[in-house]
Formats: sequence, C-alpha cells, structure tokens
Amino acid sequence: MQKIKENVETKYEHLSGLNGLQVKDLKKVTGADFSKGPSSVSRAIKNPMSSVPSKGPVSSCLKANDHLLFDIDSDDIWIKFKLIIEAPGNQYVEANFDVKFDKQMTGD
Repeated sequence: MQKIKENVETKYEHLSGLNGLQVKDLKKVTGADFSKGPSSVSRAIKNPMSSVPSKGPVSSCLKANDHLLFDIDSDDIWIKFKLIIEAPGNQYVEANFDVKFDKQMTGD
C-alpha cells in the first residue's frame, strides 16, 4: 500500500504534502476486458470487484494489467475559497485560494 500511496502522490500533485495520506478500500475489477479500448472509471465500476487484502505480498492477489479502484483519505481537508470584492466604478477584484485544515481541529 505504501508504494501505491507514493505513486498517487507523484501522479497527482495536489495530493502531495497531505498529512496521513492513505489508500483504503482497495478493490480489483474482475470480469472486465479492457483490451478493447481505453479504460475508464465509469467502465470499471460497472463490473464485479473483489477486495484486495491489505497485508501480505501483492503478487499473491494482483498481476500485470489488473485494474484497481481505491479510496484515499488523509488527516487534512482542503477547502477552496473564491472571494469577489466589488470596487467603486463597476470594478471587481477576485481572489481564489485553498486552505488546508486538520480534520481533528476544533473551534471554541
């Protein structure tokens, strides 16, 4: 699972730097023939799936060209903000920013 986590962080930059990033609920798509065209999540989820054990060697349950679906989770949550300020003279100032919060954070 650690290798999958590293590959996900490398391929999807917006996931790198998240604290406690983990892959969970790993499933292998079964009964699908992806050799007839490009694979997609929408095609994959229409097929039966089997859970992949989180312990033991991957080679015991996965082989080359298997298609996997999984959820990811982290200790952090990102919130996207869009701030639009109307200035005099029909002018607008727009700012977009992301804020990262710890999921366990509480307020007073």
